[in-house]
Amino acid sequence: MILDSGRPEGVVLQMVFGFKRTPAQNPSVARFTRSFFRTKPERHVSLSEVARDYAMHLYEWHSNPLGLRTSPFSTAGCRFNIGFMGEPGDRSDLTKRGVLVSDTLLLSDVNGRTVRHAGTYNRFADPTSDISEEPSRHWTDVYIGCDDLADLGQWILDCRDLLRQGLLAYLPAYLTSDYRARGSFWTTEWQEPIRESEIVTYLVRDRIATVLGAEDPIVSQLVHPILRIELPYVDGVNMRDFSRITVDELNSYQAFRDFLRGRFLDLDTAVCSEQMDRDLVKIGLEIADGIREIRSGLTEIKKRRSVAMTGATTGTVAAVLAAVYGPALVDAASVLGAGGGLWKVIESLAESRVKRSQVADGPWYYVWTLERRSSRI
Repeated sequence: MILDSGRPEGVVLQMVFGFKRTPAQNPSVARFTRSFFRTKPERHVSLSEVARDYAMHLYEWHSNPLGLRTSPFSTAGCRFNIGFMGEPGDRSDLTKRGVLVSDTLLLSDVNGRTVRHAGTYNRFADPTSDISEEPSRHWTDVYIGCDDLADLGQWILDCRDLLRQGLLAYLPAYLTSDYRARGSFWTTEWQEPIRESEIVTYLVRDRIATVLGAEDPIVSQLVHPILRIELPYVDGVNMRDFSRITVDELNSYQAFRDFLRGRFLDLDTAVCSEQMDRDLVKIGLEIADGIREIRSGLTEIKKRRSVAMTGATTGTVAAVLAAVYGPALVDAASVLGAGGGLWKVIESLAESRVKRSQVADGPWYYVWTLERRSSRI
């Protein structure tokens, strides 16, 4: 079905169901990740192959690892980009917490004990060779440091929505072997791994961040509190649900992110650890109060909608459905009359939609959705 806002039924769909499009947080990251996921079916893929394909797709996106320091991980126009490097077992925890305060979170793993072959990048003829000489060949074997490729592949699939929205980017720990051959002679050269400290600022272990490179003092005021604060409604949600809810409730997520940034920037990071913990507990209580406020508000909206729908006959409800899914809205309204049941229901739904939209765009709807999902697990 094509939504046409110029048609009456299109207006109703927009009012009642709120169809909308949202731009990517980081278009550069989103272009790369969307290009990658277009090649991956939803199911029936090897998780290890997902990890290898991601590493190769990113490498080939630039044809050399040095390009990874810029696009697609461009920081242009993003004040609060954050780079974390952590243990693979902490990957999901760092993702969820980092996304709550960053524009785009760049995540990388501590080099694994095992180096895995991701693939071979063929450069074919060397453009620097003399045309009078025998053509040369040039290729690169690409490796990544990873102890469990299947676990990495599962995490990539679970984070699909965050990656596609440009809220998250992942940089594997690369190691490459470069080969050049002319005739029967060939040479090889091992390339040093990309130094993550050039683009990843924090090494995180046990939720304690160690600075690797140049630290932005304002970003630092966000990193340390988000790693320390207790967030049970975030910790209790699996990675795939967190990713989907964050993108589905993007406006509310962004409002909640701004709330956390504002509260964390108000903290005095120079005070003792006990004082900061007390301040973080107060922020946690404020969030809990916001969740209760949302729960109460949505219950009130539901009650009003139920009262309005009680007066609608079966024929009226059928007319509503016909109006939503067909072009007969105006004709149906003229038959029932301006004061008929159809318009009462539509007006009630539209009013409820407006009120629910106002609630859903606030900072607490997002955490209420996470909390509700967490309680079902």
